[in-house]
Amino acid sequence: MTDDQDLPVLADGLFQELTEDAGEAVAGLFMEEYFRMLPVRAAKIFKGCPAGTLSRPWKHSSA
Repeated sequence: MTDDQDLPVLADGLFQELTEDAGEAVAGLFMEEYFRMLPVRAAKIFKGCPAGTLSRPWKHSSA
């Protein structure tokens, strides 16, 4: 994977499969909660990483 590729937040087809299995309303509620949870989960992961171990692509120079 290169630095300019985005990681998928959700596997392809998962929402469709969830909709087929549980119904559109349940799938929609699940997705709302899932996306609401992501920033909190990411913050916990970053907080647990030792200082200096994470790259910060937004701070790299454009040289």
